[in-house]
Amino acid sequence: MNPLQQRLAALRRRLRFVVTFRGVCWIIAIVCLALAAGGLLDWRVHLPDLVRALLLAGTLSGAGCIAYRYLLRPLWARSDDLSLALQVEARYPALNDALASAVQFLEQADGLDSSSSPSLRKEAVQRALGLAKGFDFRPVVSARGIGAAGLSLAGAGTLALFLTLAYPQLAWTAFLRFANPFGGHDWPRQTQLEIKARTRTARNEAFEVHAIVRGVVPERAVVEYQFEGAAPLKEAYEITRRAEAGELQ
Repeated sequence: MNPLQQRLAALRRRLRFVVTFRGVCWIIAIVCLALAAGGLLDWRVHLPDLVRALLLAGTLSGAGCIAYRYLLRPLWARSDDLSLALQVEARYPALNDALASAVQFLEQADGLDSSSSPSLRKEAVQRALGLAKGFDFRPVVSARGIGAAGLSLAGAGTLALFLTLAYPQLAWTAFLRFANPFGGHDWPRQTQLEIKARTRTARNEAFEVHAIVRGVVPERAVVEYQFEGAAPLKEAYEITRRAEAGELQ
């Protein structure tokens, strides 16, 4: 490969790296920030299904627009040697079409085109190489916004990771409610009650009910008994606290 083609190939790799890194960072940052903000808001006020669906649609639309503008469209743009040579000449007018002509001559040589003299092609290529030595091709690929994209990804990713590690159950519930707004996923109750009792008991035998209370444990619990043919009966009980849960007997 000719040294000029090697420099253009390196420029093409730089272009793809910058575009991919910047675009992916913005997309992930937007999604993480939307998940964190939407999840916190939903946890605070318990958003209706329709509102969460609108938030999901807005997040996907925003991520799609960013993906098209900063990732797909730049990657779909022409990045062959001639296109890159024209971009280099646009930045450095002193090259005066020498670079593009040299690229075309090299392509003709690769295709065994005999329409022009090989010596003239070689001389034009050598002249372009001599001119190009004094110019840095890297600024042709704009790295504008790559730092902001990286910092945004770091900030949004750190926030999302912290919330996930600190509150795994709530974070998973928030994700499910955000990703599937009509899926019927409810937030965990502040007070969870686990009842342990036999389904049947013999006549004149004591019927025991054990309950484990987790989460926000009140001082007292009210149990309502319903009997066939009789009025409901309510009884208040003290809750015995343990290290991890309250126990109601």
